[in-house]
Amino acid sequence: MRTHQGGDDCSYSCVTQEEDAKGKVGIALSKEVMAVAGNALKVNISTLAPLASPSRSSSSSWPP
Repeated sequence: MRTHQGGDDCSYSCVTQEEDAKGKVGIALSKEVMAVAGNALKVNISTLAPLASPSRSSSSSWPP
């Protein structure tokens, strides 16, 4: 399962591929890259956590 963050302008533009003055292609990171990565991690964990944790009704022996 994946979540897509590219629809957000800040997420889309925080990492870009650019050419410098000497013609070398490289990657530019914006100041927002850490905030965007943190938000993506939070969204992914909250999406996956319910799928990974056992439900209380299906397991009567949980917690041990």
